Amino acid sequence: MTNPVCCVDYLFFGTVTATLEAATGAGIVSAFIMQSDDLDEIDWEWLGGDTGNVQSNYFSRGNTTTYNRSAMEAVSVPQTTFHSIPPLDDVDV
Repeated sequence: MTNPVCCVDYLFFGTVTATLEAATGAGIVSAFIMQSDDLDEIDWEWLGGDTGNVQSNYFSRGNTTTYNRSAMEAVSVPQTTFHSIPPLDDVDV
């Protein structure tokens, strides 16, 4: 198991794009998560055993009482192909 890549810097303006390849294996989750001090969160998660989907989700002010904002997006072989998350500059959470 590798250590997570973590950044504690603040983003005040601009865009963010991440390019990654998911880890392979049932039970393994590869994730890209952005979270503010107010606990607003945007995340993308790839399951190591799912070769056709990525899950996106967002939360506001740490409210995780419901997960009805999640979406499954089709993606081709994320465990063997690098994919880019689109810029997150106009997300209204």
